[in-house]
Amino acid sequence: MAGSYMPVFLAGRLCAEALALGAGVTCLKTSHQSGHLAAGVMTVGWMAEKSLQPFLAIHASGGTTDLLHVSYDGRDFCVETLGSSLDLHVGQFVDRVGVSLGLSFPAGAELEVLAKTYPDDLPLLELPSVVRHGSPSFSGSLTALERVRHVAVSDGQLAASVFRVIANTFEKMIRYAVEQTGTRRVLLVGGVASNQRIAKRLQDRFLVKRSARSAIDLRVCDPRFASDNAYGVALLAAWHNHL
Repeated sequence: MAGSYMPVFLAGRLCAEALALGAGVTCLKTSHQSGHLAAGVMTVGWMAEKSLQPFLAIHASGGTTDLLHVSYDGRDFCVETLGSSLDLHVGQFVDRVGVSLGLSFPAGAELEVLAKTYPDDLPLLELPSVVRHGSPSFSGSLTALERVRHVAVSDGQLAASVFRVIANTFEKMIRYAVEQTGTRRVLLVGGVASNQRIAKRLQDRFLVKRSARSAIDLRVCDPRFASDNAYGVALLAAWHNHL
């Protein structure tokens, strides 16, 4: 992908081009982000629609925290970035907290297990959730966490508080995008989408009864495919060839 901030993908592109040349077939080019979007729209059932309508998306992973407005042209996604992380990506935030607690890197799965040890009905640590014009900042949340961690009753409380502030931040991003675009269908994709605590918190927040006109339809990529970029890229190739 031109101008990619993840140059590791360029090696894959060169390999694909060489294989295509040797096999005498066309090399289709897409992006890491499109792969995650494809996995999301497929697993939530939107590709079964006669025409995929524009939607909002949060692409959240170790190297990405983007707020997107997305449409589909029949071959690939057309993406407008509405907001992007101002400092730490959400996955970096999770990993830094997890490693500081002695967990393995990447720490997301182990931190989620740790969070489950803390009862849902007990209070969480108060951490700031910062979003500026659709762009999140997690450095302040990390600094605040380091300041108050000595008052945490357990590592489980600390872990649960991390996922709560992430969900609160995503909610602010979504509400900003809905207000800016009028689009009310939202998809959460990327490795962080596999986190069930974040997904449940967001779904609970948007399931509050409202009129149909003001409702926000939030969908979350199937966690089995949220981190699997190969699945989405394969889907794009199949759709391109009308398979």
